[in-house]
Amino acid sequence: MKKLLLTLTLLMSALIFCFTIGAEELTVDYHYPTKLVYDESTKTMTVTYVGSGGWHEFMPVTNKDGAGEYNYDIEKFLDKYRTEIEHMEIGKFGKIQIVDIRDKDGNVTGGASLFAGMTALKSVHFAAGQRITIGNAGKGVFEGCTSLKTIWFGDDANKIEGCANFTSCNLKENDNNRERNYFPRNLFKDCTSLESVIYTENPYETVIFSSTFEGCSALKTVKIGDNIKDVDAQAFEKYSFVNIKSGEAITERPSSGEKTSGGNSGTTPAVPTVEFNPEGATVWGHSTGEYEKRIIIDTYWAYYDSTKTLEFTSLTKNYNETGALSNCDDANWSEYKDVIEHIIVGDNIAKVSGKSFIGYPALKDVRLGAQVAQLDNDAFKDCANLTTIWRNGKERIEGRADFSGFSRFCDALVGTNVSEIVLPEKLSTLDLNMPMTLKTAYFHTLTDELKAHAEENLYNLVNINDPNEKYEYYVYIDPTLPLCGRRAVFSFDEATGTLNVLGAGAIDDIVNYHGGGSKNQPWFSIKQKIKHIIIGEKITSIGKYAFAGCKNVETVCLPAFDGFVIGAAAFESCENMKSVYQSGSEPIEGTIDVRNVHALESWTFAYNYLIANAVINENVAKIGNSVFSDNTNLANIYGVPGSFAEEFASKNGYSFFDISSETPKPIKCTPPETTAETTEAVSESVTEAPITTDTEPVTETEEPKPNKYGVKFVKSDSITEEVTEESSFPVIPVVIAAVAVVIIVLAVLLILKKKKKQ
Repeated sequence: MKKLLLTLTLLMSALIFCFTIGAEELTVDYHYPTKLVYDESTKTMTVTYVGSGGWHEFMPVTNKDGAGEYNYDIEKFLDKYRTEIEHMEIGKFGKIQIVDIRDKDGNVTGGASLFAGMTALKSVHFAAGQRITIGNAGKGVFEGCTSLKTIWFGDDANKIEGCANFTSCNLKENDNNRERNYFPRNLFKDCTSLESVIYTENPYETVIFSSTFEGCSALKTVKIGDNIKDVDAQAFEKYSFVNIKSGEAITERPSSGEKTSGGNSGTTPAVPTVEFNPEGATVWGHSTGEYEKRIIIDTYWAYYDSTKTLEFTSLTKNYNETGALSNCDDANWSEYKDVIEHIIVGDNIAKVSGKSFIGYPALKDVRLGAQVAQLDNDAFKDCANLTTIWRNGKERIEGRADFSGFSRFCDALVGTNVSEIVLPEKLSTLDLNMPMTLKTAYFHTLTDELKAHAEENLYNLVNINDPNEKYEYYVYIDPTLPLCGRRAVFSFDEATGTLNVLGAGAIDDIVNYHGGGSKNQPWFSIKQKIKHIIIGEKITSIGKYAFAGCKNVETVCLPAFDGFVIGAAAFESCENMKSVYQSGSEPIEGTIDVRNVHALESWTFAYNYLIANAVINENVAKIGNSVFSDNTNLANIYGVPGSFAEEFASKNGYSFFDISSETPKPIKCTPPETTAETTEAVSESVTEAPITTDTEPVTETEEPKPNKYGVKFVKSDSITEEVTEESSFPVIPVVIAAVAVVIIVLAVLLILKKKKKQ
């Protein structure tokens, strides 16, 4: 009997253990199909190739979504567990592209720092025989991994605690430069637990920068082969370099004769070349970069603390760009980002590179050289005090950004304080994010597309050559309010529980709602405090899942214009919703009035228990799947006779009324007769179901399908469980199992007690 009871106890304990183990996986089905699985019990992220044989690579792959933006699916998946992952297991790939992000055709679309900032990460294991490409990124691959102690390649014999052991690894910075290997800048920056680095000799020269190991306070030794050709002076002075073959210390700094660094704060600046020696500069340096084996960045920069000015200079007549921080050979200007007030881009530089100056709080103005024809995306994003951009030799007008002579216009100024923009001469259409502070855009050629964009985004249009020709659409949008769309912001009155959406255009979709993705809702932190929602007259649409799960919302006021758009599941699980009404009218209790909405998407008003009436537009030709799912009190449909609304009412057993002669009457509804726990479970199981970016979400009982980007999220816990927004822990099964164990233990004690008496 004791053995039987012991066996039952162990089985039940094992059952509890199984209940608490969960894993989530992501499968990316592109040219090189890859699967990532995160095991919560071991804190391990495993990456494997799931295709057939032949050459295969692991690289972050992207594709454009419907809005033309890239979706960084692998990086987003890692972000969910970035501060939890303790171990990484990378399966056998022919090539590992840790940094480059590519689209489905293999073209580079951007840079990722996949493992940066994993503060819990302790070990990384790569399978043997791989070529590792880890360059071309602003951040180091392992930057900020403060707990990282061990990296090894191949079998466990190469594992050395406290050591990044690159034995059996062919390390490359990029594929375009096959004659040199690099330990890239910032590779192990701030890896404070790393004690040593080993890199075996290979046929290529090796270069090490000072920032490669910056902030590695525990690092003592770097063991490397004879083919080391260049070590930055600061790196050589700070760390001990040892010949991996002989075990002897390398006492003389290996150098290729090329200068790799400029100045650095607190030290005497090293001059990059004899040709560039800026008088009076506090610090200076050099930026380089290639595109398709062609040099496009060969620029010198200097910072002058006396005038708070950062200046870029080109010594070549060839095509040239400013470069960004990731292009700096060693020193960079980011140390002075909080004090730089002025930027000068010199002659013979054609473009300000993307993301060069994001979030420079003191920056006031930028002067461009004669050849500058483009600012790349996000070049000056979130420079809150930037007001003025002008070209050298032209008049500086405070508050104006002059892009005359530009060949291309990009999203470079979001979050700045620019109030006027002079558009390029040849610009005929515009579909860009504009600063919230923009009042007027000056045009050379007027088109219908420009007028439509200005009207939708609430700024004026003025002919630069004839100021009398103007089109006034400007409406003030408070730039200090949080964003919920391109030009949409919101405010919240906590006293009344009223959320006001202001500005213009669309409210953003909420993507990846499953698995806690609801935290992407701009109002997530206050969502259960919201009782009333007022959508501004210039807002054109509400995105998918925008207000899903706002359980205490009672009323929603929509703009009154015809053709307003509400996305799928926008108000799903708003269980206390009593009224949706048009601006200028009064709310009617128990009524959803969407007579100005031309399409009812799937799940839009699902689980709205207090609704009895729905007013539907005569132009609605289709009502999506489960729009009114589980709306137990819905009984009446109001619309135009002969419309699809009447057909919908007939098919679903609702009463139909002619809206021209019948007005919905207030009806006070009560929620369905279920316990609070049951209601919560039903609501959450649908709200958090795995969804795709298609219109109709899938429930947890359906087989998850890849979305249009080939991504499939699979919740592979040991049992089916209800998932709340705040936690994915399987509470109910664990409680049941725990109770069962308690019962078994009590039974054991009772039997032992009886035997003792006997």
